[in-house]
Amino acid sequence: MEQLEQLADGLRDVLGDNLVGAYLYGSAVLGGLDPRPLELDVVVRSEVNPWRRSAQTHFHYFELNRPKHLAGDPKRLADDLEWDTRKVVLALPRVSSAIATDEVHSKDSAAAWALERSPPEHRPVLERARAAYRGESVETREGARAFATYVIAEIERARAER
Repeated sequence: MEQLEQLADGLRDVLGDNLVGAYLYGSAVLGGLDPRPLELDVVVRSEVNPWRRSAQTHFHYFELNRPKHLAGDPKRLADDLEWDTRKVVLALPRVSSAIATDEVHSKDSAAAWALERSPPEHRPVLERARAAYRGESVETREGARAFATYVIAEIERARAER
């Protein structure tokens, strides 16, 4: 908590009245898998007032972006399997669960949701990705391509049913 207070004080010192707010987001705040990393959204008055169609922002999945992500091509995520296996293995169930439940899930809740629904041969891939995310094991790519292919097919099937 002390670090957050120091960060807030620093933002106020640097931005002054231009600071609208600072918002923590991510796994730690949502009670997800990894309590260490946090995302911080800082809203700066000069970036949002007067409003411009494209205020400076870094990518983040949130409810307002949901239609854009649901309309996108999940196969593009699979392109990242070789260099960020864990991210892809944990991101695909987030897309799948969002389509199926019409809710945004944390990596942990989406992974739990997917584990209950995935065929037994794909569960170890997701379990290993969760363990690697928690820092409990080393990430492996074994089975990741087959898992991604399965989840992407499920996403496409669910979209067709909507």
